[in-house]
Amino acid sequence: MKQRIMVSAIAAAFMTTGAIANDALLERFEKMEREMAALKAELNALKNENTKLSSQLSAPSADSSKTAVASSSKLDETLEEMQDQIDDLNKKSNNNNLKWGVDFRTSVDNLRYKMADGTTRKNDALFSNRLWLNMSYAANENISFTGQLAYNKIFGERSMASSSAPFEGFDWVSNESAYNDELRVRSAYFLYNDDEFFGADVPWTFSIGRRPSTEGHLINLRDDVDASSPLAHAVNVEFDGASAKFGMEEISGLDGSYFKLCAGRGMSNAEPRFAKAPYSGEDALTNNNDMIGIIVVPYDDKQYSTGLQYTYATNLIDTVTPVSTNMEAVGALHTATAFAMVSGIGEGISDFLDDTTVFISGAMSKTDPDAGKQGMLGSNDGKTGYSYWIGTQFPSLI
Repeated sequence: MKQRIMVSAIAAAFMTTGAIANDALLERFEKMEREMAALKAELNALKNENTKLSSQLSAPSADSSKTAVASSSKLDETLEEMQDQIDDLNKKSNNNNLKWGVDFRTSVDNLRYKMADGTTRKNDALFSNRLWLNMSYAANENISFTGQLAYNKIFGERSMASSSAPFEGFDWVSNESAYNDELRVRSAYFLYNDDEFFGADVPWTFSIGRRPSTEGHLINLRDDVDASSPLAHAVNVEFDGASAKFGMEEISGLDGSYFKLCAGRGMSNAEPRFAKAPYSGEDALTNNNDMIGIIVVPYDDKQYSTGLQYTYATNLIDTVTPVSTNMEAVGALHTATAFAMVSGIGEGISDFLDDTTVFISGAMSKTDPDAGKQGMLGSNDGKTGYSYWIGTQFPSLI
């Protein structure tokens, strides 16, 4: 009983300390806000006085002109000092923090699959929750950080999720148990941007980290979110890597034109931490799975846009046999994509057409199987496939 009383007392002490710390922090921010408001009021008053002095300088007498010039110079110095103080307060109270944003959606999908054997598979109503916690931070005017934590889950527990321990991951109790981390990092990367590339009038960016490579162009219209980098007709997967984007408007004379170079790794051959040679890759079952690509947008004036993309991925993997869980590298893959999009049909014909988007996209892929392996997509020869995609997004008719 004494131990329980002691634990409760300690917990109460921590709770009290936390409350006091929160109150102190709140008082500090309130004090900083009052100081900032007072400084802004004083700054506005000095600006008004400076304006009056400037008007006096327009047609003054000789003596008054000298006095006014001296006063104006002193006011300018005071204004600069006060602006510096306000900037410091802004950094302490707001600007120098990680910003958070939330995007949460519940959806229902009606699924129909026509299988190769002629049968049909379906799910009349698949409910799911998707949560994105967005992060952003500006280190300075050139360097910023962007990240996103994601949770995407079907309503309830999926049936037969685990045959060996069917209740181990049951989500009725997963948040009340010491279990794994289901909130995953979807993207996290630093971005450098500059208006000039080594003195040339070419705005450019460079980023590295966990890339925002899903919800790319065109497919972003499905969930009505901002498009990420890739053309999603061919690339819509998460990966770690780097990219560099170069604006070409000044050189080409075409609105919004740019090209982007990308490189990433989808799988590393690094050995596990407790292998005989950790992270060496010497005994890895497969080689690194890497991808390179280039995106070219010749024109984009926000109403009419077009783009092209080429990618090459190496060491793509497949199971050794249909019933095996062991994987091996089976070959490489080329993809090429092109699209054209109109965001707003016509010029002021109607509100409905102004808010309507239509697009057309075509894609090609070509396999490059490794010799002596099991082949790709059921063949040891390189195969080429084509697809097209036509879509629209328009306002609700209700």
